[in-house]
Amino acid sequence: MIFKFQISNFKLHNTGQSIIEIVVALAIFVLIVSSLGVLIMGSFSLLARSSEFIKASALAEEGVEAVRGIRNRAWNELIYNRSGVEIINSAWSLTGEGTDEQIGNFTRVIDFLPVYRDSTGSIAESDDPGAYSDPMSKKISVSVGWDIGGGSGNSVERNTYLTNWNAKFWEQTDWIGGSGQAIWSENNMYDNDDGNINVGTAGEITLAEIATSTYASTSQIISSAFNTEKLANFIAIYWEESLPPSCPECLIKLQIKTAPDDNGAPGTWSGTWSGPDGEDGDETDFFTFATGELINIYHNSDQWIKYKAVLKGDASTTPVLEAVKLYYQ
Repeated sequence: MIFKFQISNFKLHNTGQSIIEIVVALAIFVLIVSSLGVLIMGSFSLLARSSEFIKASALAEEGVEAVRGIRNRAWNELIYNRSGVEIINSAWSLTGEGTDEQIGNFTRVIDFLPVYRDSTGSIAESDDPGAYSDPMSKKISVSVGWDIGGGSGNSVERNTYLTNWNAKFWEQTDWIGGSGQAIWSENNMYDNDDGNINVGTAGEITLAEIATSTYASTSQIISSAFNTEKLANFIAIYWEESLPPSCPECLIKLQIKTAPDDNGAPGTWSGTWSGPDGEDGDETDFFTFATGELINIYHNSDQWIKYKAVLKGDASTTPVLEAVKLYYQ
């Protein structure tokens, strides 16, 4: 009896141990399966987020390339601070100030930031002494954002600098040859003036001295018409000037007209002399920044261009115009 009892007790003891081992094994199995489930779900989430990041990066790169395409066609279309892009007639175009794009779950925003340069032409901060805004350079910032749930979002950003490297230019630096040249041929002549201009010194236009130490208070000069030889987009206008520090009233301002070609001669000129506002029916706006201003897209796709320079003084001294440069592409 004692022998049987001991055997029975031994069997019960092993049975209890086996149950415990099974429970532990099941717990470990459940833990492993749960961990694998979390890992798999995390992997799927990571893959989804990676896919979204890849798509967003591609959209950001596309935004940069779209702006490059617009730059190559017509730099002076880059006039907005923020704009989306769209394809019109198989070409990229800007959608307008303050717009963005909703592309599926993604929002694309393109910002156009000014580029400042110092007297050496190097990029500078806007508040650096002597810094000026370069109209032939832009910093482009393309941001693509999307919602990742739970009230959170993610974004990618691409930044680049663009310059109008492929532009051509027409420059005049001398007027000593005088008036009477309607079509550009001699590089030191011009079309006409109002009689109060002095071009007797090479490389300078000043107000005429009408009496001893007394100058005309204002005057203007109109250039010869320049032929770009093909349809062109007129991009920007620059000039070099010297303004006497003792004359706060002294200034130089410019306007332009453009025309299509008519068998090798200018066709009908734009209706009014205009500045950065373009052909708006009046002649009240002028280009006033010698460091450069964009020309309105109204003048795109013409072939001929001419400028009018207006000089203003205080009768005791005169501003000096030294060069005019017009960019086109």
